[in-house]
Amino acid sequence: MSSNLQPVTLGGAREANVAALASELDALWQSAGDADGRDAVTRACALTLLINTESEEGASEVSNLVGALTLQNPCRALILVVKPNESPAGLSASISAVCQLPAPGVKQVCCEHVTLVARGERVHDLDKVVIPLMVSGLPVCLWWRTGRPLEFDYFGKILRFIDRVYVDSELYSNPESDLPSLSQSIVKSSSPATITDMNWARITPWRELASACFDAVERRPYLGRINQVRIEYRAAGADTPPCLAQALLFTAWLGARLGWKPEGSRKTSEEGGKNGAGSRLFRFKGEQGQIRVQLVPGHAGPKCSSGFLNVEMKVAGDSPATFTLICGARSKCVVTRTEIPGQPRQESTAHLEVFDEVALLNEELKFSGRDRIYEEALAMVAAMAS
Repeated sequence: MSSNLQPVTLGGAREANVAALASELDALWQSAGDADGRDAVTRACALTLLINTESEEGASEVSNLVGALTLQNPCRALILVVKPNESPAGLSASISAVCQLPAPGVKQVCCEHVTLVARGERVHDLDKVVIPLMVSGLPVCLWWRTGRPLEFDYFGKILRFIDRVYVDSELYSNPESDLPSLSQSIVKSSSPATITDMNWARITPWRELASACFDAVERRPYLGRINQVRIEYRAAGADTPPCLAQALLFTAWLGARLGWKPEGSRKTSEEGGKNGAGSRLFRFKGEQGQIRVQLVPGHAGPKCSSGFLNVEMKVAGDSPATFTLICGARSKCVVTRTEIPGQPRQESTAHLEVFDEVALLNEELKFSGRDRIYEEALAMVAAMAS
């Protein structure tokens, strides 16, 4: 936790009761003020943030992350641990606050955390506690910080009160089925909530740079004639998840923007070597004919902080051309290269801003609109899978 943050706790976990929790929250602020020897503690809140986690360990980790998050987005955080298959059944709660250490003469600002752990059949009572604890009149966001797509069995009633849901498809264990499942959830859901994928935000700079390859008027005719794409993405490492979901979303975005129709896929190792193992080949039909897209897992060097190692878009046949994006050796940069026969090779380097999890969520909390382009790409992933 940041050295500018100070945790304040109030007792341990106990049976969750809305009236008792409200009383304990009031007691918490008195405790926070007394702990610092001050009479005035500012209770800051701009939204209610629900965070669904996998375990108590995950909830503890999230509590530290939310502490850093509240420096920009003060909120009431409800951290949820849902275990429908555990016994004995129970619904317990614990309360704490995270306070910003103030400068001399400045009021101390604190944000409250409530951790709820539901087990067994009591998971069906989660909404009875969560909904009354939402701060009235403020936005309500759900951070779905798990490796599973959205679940409606225990969250259906809660989702009716949610304005925005933040997922991270980088955590998905099987993105080829989990992304289509997410797409179906968006289509079928009666919830007014807008879905935001933090992994989509990670590939935004690559999408922008790919588009910029065709900004020049003389290059635009090549865009509709792309017929080969090769994406090398980061394979799983000791401390990093695989980035297959990013490669799928980028492919789907490109295909949806250019009007491609999926025609099938298969796993292939035609690239050879260990990088070729587990690669995927997708076939599309475009206005100019067949398009082949290959997704190849690769091993990034220690200096590459991106999920992509390189993206190559080619126009084969008459008037060939190659447009390549390469993760630069200087870590947070992308080298853009354009090769057209008869013309000098053009190359430029762009800075790549890489956000950690908290910084990324802080950025995404600034936006409230629905991302139709993302939803179209997600629907394309579903079409590619089928």
